[in-house]
Amino acid sequence: LISKTLSFAFAMPMFTSATVSVTVGKYQMFAILRALIASFTAISEIRLANALTSQTLAVLVWIMLLTSAGMYHAAPAFLPSATVMVCFMNCMVEQLHKNMDRAIVWGLVSCLMTGWPFCAVLFIPLGFQAVYCAYRDGHEKNTSKRMENGLVQVAHLL
Repeated sequence: LISKTLSFAFAMPMFTSATVSVTVGKYQMFAILRALIASFTAISEIRLANALTSQTLAVLVWIMLLTSAGMYHAAPAFLPSATVMVCFMNCMVEQLHKNMDRAIVWGLVSCLMTGWPFCAVLFIPLGFQAVYCAYRDGHEKNTSKRMENGLVQVAHLL
């Protein structure tokens, strides 16, 4: 029961909006949910392109994002893979901004919210970078406090 509950946890914000609107039919609600997921993906793509420091690289990323059929079809899909994709983009944004706490929490949200343990492979380089940055900066003693700060910051974003 717990594994099935966790595997559909990515859809919880959508179900709360579904219970509020009583007059909307099934097909309209499905379209609204897909539009919300696509909007969240578009916002994540904008954040990713704006996080890049090089103007040339940002333009190239925009061209690749606009012309890729996979992103276009995966964005409104009501699937856990679309949620993993969006969480990974947000993780990369926080990693580019040097906010390792938020990046780690986005990785945790991606793995735990979708119920896909194999998507954790995406975040292995993030773990190595976080350990390297912690020892480089001398923050290895404050790991629990940094994790708590990251959870609070991501909760404000959600």
